[in-house]
Amino acid sequence: SRVGALLSRQSGHSLPTEPPSCAETVAMSLEAQLRMRQNVDQMHSAFRDLSAWSSDIEARDNALRGIAPQANDAASAEAAEAAAAEAESREIEEAKAELARLALEDERRSKAVVDAAAPASAAAAAAVTAPAKAAAGTRVGSGATNFDKWQSYDAEGAVEALERRESERESLRQRVVSLENKRAREEAMRRRGESEARADAMRARGNAAFGSARYEDAVSDYTEALEANPRSAALYANRSLALLKLRAFDEAEEDATAALDLEPSCVKARLRRAAARTELGKVDEAIEDLEAALEVEPRNKAAREALGSCRARRASREAARRSKRRVALSVAEVEHDLDNDGHPFVAAACARPRHDGSAEAAGGAEAAGGAEAAGGA
Repeated sequence: SRVGALLSRQSGHSLPTEPPSCAETVAMSLEAQLRMRQNVDQMHSAFRDLSAWSSDIEARDNALRGIAPQANDAASAEAAEAAAAEAESREIEEAKAELARLALEDERRSKAVVDAAAPASAAAAAAVTAPAKAAAGTRVGSGATNFDKWQSYDAEGAVEALERRESERESLRQRVVSLENKRAREEAMRRRGESEARADAMRARGNAAFGSARYEDAVSDYTEALEANPRSAALYANRSLALLKLRAFDEAEEDATAALDLEPSCVKARLRRAAARTELGKVDEAIEDLEAALEVEPRNKAAREALGSCRARRASREAARRSKRRVALSVAEVEHDLDNDGHPFVAAACARPRHDGSAEAAGGAEAAGGAEAAGGA
C-alpha cells in the first residue's frame, strides 16, 4: 500500500482503492527500481558531460596558447570518448527495455479489458431480460452488480492513461532513434578521421620517397594513401608526377585526369597532364591544358615556358609536313620533229650509256647507217 501511494504521488496516476495483487506489486517495485536507476544514470551522464566539456575547453585553451597536447591528455580523451560511447549504448538498451516493458504492460491491460468486457456484456443482457426473469421469480443480483461496475467505469480516464502511455512510448522511440543516429554519425566521423590520418601519413612517406628519387616507392605510398582517401586530388597529382619520372606517360595522364575530375582548378594536375601528353605526341591537347592552367595562374612561369616549347614543337611539325609535299607533273606526248634531232639538249637527253661508262648519242653511227640506207634506196 505504501509503495502504491508513493507511485501514485510520483506519477500522478490514480490507483484503485483495492489492494494490488502480488504480480502488480512486483511490477510496481520493478518500475520504481528502473526509475531510480535511470535517475542515477542521468546524474552520472551529467557529470561525464561536465567533465568532457571542461576537458574540451582546456584543450582549446592549450591550442590557442600553442601548447601541444600531452600523451596522458590524449589517453584521457580516448577514455572519455569510450566512456561516453558506453553510456550511450547503455542508454539505448535501457530505452529499448522500457519500450518492451510498456508493450508487455499494454498487452496485459488489453487482456484485462477483454476479460472485464465479458461480464459487462452479460450485465447488459441481464438488464434487458431482467423484467422477464423477475416476473418468473429469477434472481438477477449478480448481473445488476456487474452493470453497476460498468456504469462506474471511467472511460475518459482510461483514454487519458492510454494517451499518456502512447506519448511516453513515442518519446522513447524518438530517443532511441536519436541516440542510434548520433552513434552512427560519430562512428562515421571517427572512421573518416582515421582514414584521413592514415592517408596523410602515407602521403608524407611518399613525398619523402620522391625526394630521395625512389619513384617506385613513392608510387606505392601514394597508392596506399589513395586507398584510404580516394577523393584527394593532390594524391592523384603527386602520383602522376612520380609516374612521369618513371616514364609511364599513359598512367601519368590518367592520374592527372582523375585529379582534374575531383578539382578542375588544380594547376599542378594541368601541368603534369600537359607533360604526359607532350611525351605521347598529343601536342595540341597539351597546349589546351597549358592555356587552361594560365587562365587560373597567368604568371605561372613553368606553364609559360612549357606553352612556348609546345607551340614551337607544333610549328616545326607543320614545317616538316610542308617540306615533304610532292608536286605532281603531267607528261604530254608530242610528235617527233626531225629538225630537233641535232639539238644538243635532245642529243644529251637521248644519250645511251655504253659498256665502258661513256655515253653514245642516239643519232651516231646507227643514225648515219640508217640515213645511208635511206639514200641508197
